[in-house]
Amino acid sequence: MHRLLIAAILLCAGIARGAEQSYDLVIYGGTSGAVTAAVQAKSMGRSVVIVSPDKHVGGLSSGGLGYTDTGRKEVIGGLSREFYHRVWKHYQKPEAWNWSPPKQLPDQGGGPHSREAQQSTMWIFEPHVAEAIFDAWVKEQEIPVVRDAWLDRQLGVRMDGNRIQSITTLDGRTFTGRIFIDATYEGDLMAAAKVDYHVGREANCVYGETFNGVQTGVLHHRHHFGVLKRPVDPYRVPGDPSSGLLPRISPAPPGTKGEGDHRLQAYCFRMCLSDVPENRVPFPKPDGYDPQQYALLLRVFDAGWREVFDKFDRIPNGKTDTNNHGPFSTDNIGMNYDYPEASYERRREIIQEHEVYQKGLMYFLANDPRVPEDVRTAIGRWGLAKDEFADTGHWPRQIYVREARRMLGRFVMTENVLLKRNEVPEPVGMGSYTMDSHNVQRYVTPDGHVQNEGDIGVGTNGPYQISYGSLVPKKGQCENLLVPVCVSSSHIAYGSIRMEPVFMVLGQSAATAAVQAIEDGVAVQDVDYKKLRARLLADGQVLEWIRPAPGGREEVPSLKSPAAAVQTQAGRGGKGHGGAAGQGTVVFPVELADPASPAKPPRVHDLAQFRDGKGFPIEYVLSFETHVCTDNQCKAVEVTMAWNVAGYFERLTCPPGKPLTKKDHVPFTIGDYAKLDRILKDRNSILGSWALTFLEHPIDAGDGVDAVTAPTPATVQDSVVQDAAYTTWALWHWANGPIVAKVRSITQKSCTPEYLNHLLVSEDRRYADFALEYVIQQLPSDPRFVESVFHIVESGDRDQIVRSLEFLARAMPDKRKLYDRLVQSCARIRTADFPLVLDRLAADPDLPAAVLESLTGRLAELPYFPVHLILRMLEQRKYASEKTISNVAALLDNGDFFIARRAYEHLCKQHLDAVTQTKADAFRERNRDRL
Repeated sequence: MHRLLIAAILLCAGIARGAEQSYDLVIYGGTSGAVTAAVQAKSMGRSVVIVSPDKHVGGLSSGGLGYTDTGRKEVIGGLSREFYHRVWKHYQKPEAWNWSPPKQLPDQGGGPHSREAQQSTMWIFEPHVAEAIFDAWVKEQEIPVVRDAWLDRQLGVRMDGNRIQSITTLDGRTFTGRIFIDATYEGDLMAAAKVDYHVGREANCVYGETFNGVQTGVLHHRHHFGVLKRPVDPYRVPGDPSSGLLPRISPAPPGTKGEGDHRLQAYCFRMCLSDVPENRVPFPKPDGYDPQQYALLLRVFDAGWREVFDKFDRIPNGKTDTNNHGPFSTDNIGMNYDYPEASYERRREIIQEHEVYQKGLMYFLANDPRVPEDVRTAIGRWGLAKDEFADTGHWPRQIYVREARRMLGRFVMTENVLLKRNEVPEPVGMGSYTMDSHNVQRYVTPDGHVQNEGDIGVGTNGPYQISYGSLVPKKGQCENLLVPVCVSSSHIAYGSIRMEPVFMVLGQSAATAAVQAIEDGVAVQDVDYKKLRARLLADGQVLEWIRPAPGGREEVPSLKSPAAAVQTQAGRGGKGHGGAAGQGTVVFPVELADPASPAKPPRVHDLAQFRDGKGFPIEYVLSFETHVCTDNQCKAVEVTMAWNVAGYFERLTCPPGKPLTKKDHVPFTIGDYAKLDRILKDRNSILGSWALTFLEHPIDAGDGVDAVTAPTPATVQDSVVQDAAYTTWALWHWANGPIVAKVRSITQKSCTPEYLNHLLVSEDRRYADFALEYVIQQLPSDPRFVESVFHIVESGDRDQIVRSLEFLARAMPDKRKLYDRLVQSCARIRTADFPLVLDRLAADPDLPAAVLESLTGRLAELPYFPVHLILRMLEQRKYASEKTISNVAALLDNGDFFIARRAYEHLCKQHLDAVTQTKADAFRERNRDRL
């Protein structure tokens, strides 16, 4: 607020506005999407400036959200994937690990938030690392960033008809541009340009949705009072409405289910905490601290809730990205309704109130004697990370604006679009995260209890496309503005779109369209989509997934004998399948564009599907030719590629006498072919986000890349075959481009139950993943796949196990049979994956005692966290037997002190026999100084 007043005083004092600065593209906002937009525009040869109201760029990605919400990572392409590749590169340096070794990272097996060394991406990171990457990125591209520059929302947007001419900030700086991008979380430039938008939840009837509007009675996730063992009274004096409501409970009625309202999902700060003593700062007591604000939380504790730490998500170096979890947590429910359209001063007040609330919450948990002792003791091991956010007292700089304004553009993304009920015109990116809304209000139910409302979590049945029309205003409104963050969407659809990787994807696509609009001299609403699509694909964006793009030609197969198919391939210069043929080979005509020639129209190719003796698909083969240089000194390359049935590249062959060549026409060596094979099999190579134009028009003339006449820059040598960068790039995009979706789509048409079970139990996890995905989407409760899916529970990766458990819960309605089978599987489940099964079991309040006893039989084999979860299950259910007590007592001799102490804490709550009591007393005496 102070800086805004100072700026106003300076202007009133008559300080002249600076000279106008002119750019092709002016980006307002400092978010991650703003950075990718700027980098893309600069890579396309255009002048660009980032005008950021924030002092630090990166938005939430550098502001505490380091445990990335990704959904399906394979649909995150282009510069967005490049960011996560740069994260991975940073953490390959030994010096990056100063507080914890890499082995302490969670989910190293390839889960949705994991470090995937084999794929060269990393999706969890520290805030300062993200900011350093964004800063380095704009510095590399020599992009000017004007920081702490706040748009004059009243007088600072100069229009000429339907075009923005310039924007002016409160400190008097003016930026003239040909195209503008609003990349803020709030949509301030969009609103000032008089573009239509919406705030709040629409009624379900507006777009024919189900999960929009008020959602009373819908209890998703575990962020509601229904997860407690008993209802919670909302009044200061329990049972006495005249005493008034406890703080943080609204007296207003919640509204009718499905009707629209002005309310917003709650905001919070994504705190970066540390449990490393040398790198933690005690939770501060904020000015204005009022312990009465957390009286409702005490009643939540009294009702038995202890899940305080369930969203302390681990990131590197002993830190967390800490998010909201439970009925009363970091989400400041109901305190942000006026934020989107509030003045800067009022927003600052709202942010300050949120900061006091959340700082006070952490101080309360750590210090108030009324907080259960086990919670206070545990929270005492945590504090703010000392080496993060040094200029703001180690508190995150960016409040989590989950939703503010949403544009009403040329196309509105809705629940029906995300669920694939409606077609998506002109896709420019993809999303896949659950339609996720946090709680919107906390109210009193008709029966006199407190409840939360608005928390929704609905899957999208696979990735979905995002329309270009959702980034541009309606025809007749502003014609030189794109909005990649406050996109045109309904409340519930935005719940999925609003993820940081998607903002980066859409930022890049918006900038690409902006440059094209400049070059073609058209309004952003009139950009040639075919041309735009070609450029987006060339730059690594992902626009379709598995299913053919809407409106695409139907792939009609023709049946040929194996010999005829091999002859067809050989006639195009390939060596054929080279494997045993079965009942025949089906040839599918598929339309594919040459990634090295994006301006040329797609051509129809014959894709051969080989089958085994049972008629099961086993492989796909395609022969083609492609150009791999820009100087017209090389001939087209002829190759034959093969993919497995899940769409993964398998091998490449060349016609006899026609090897691949490098600079000066030197043939590939055996080592070159081996390196090329490794590169082509890396589906997440940096080549996926490496723009073709970099090869054709390098920024630095000394870095020219050409298969015939130029050397390979040292900066990319690890990602390509030396002196064959263009060849490597082109072949990678053939191997991992649109053909992958076509192969998978064709395989799906052969998915009989027998074939699916065959794939589900395959030792190749790629086949199992493909089949599991199909079963969940197409046959979500079919009992024919139960045994095969249990095989995945016992041997799959974390993401596969989570999805398998969801399927089994639907396919096995008899819970007792499901639990008995899960307990049997526990003997074969990897220790690291044990918590996934425990979470599923713990969610059932009626879990049979036999299951609890079986679980305690594995305690001695498990690390601390699964042990804690099992003991917590016993405690929550107040269950104890001679067998469970004996198994827990055995842990007192465990070599891990923390496990032994947790066992001791559990035993202290039980009635023990003399022998066990003696053993517990002996443990207490041995460890008196440590307890």
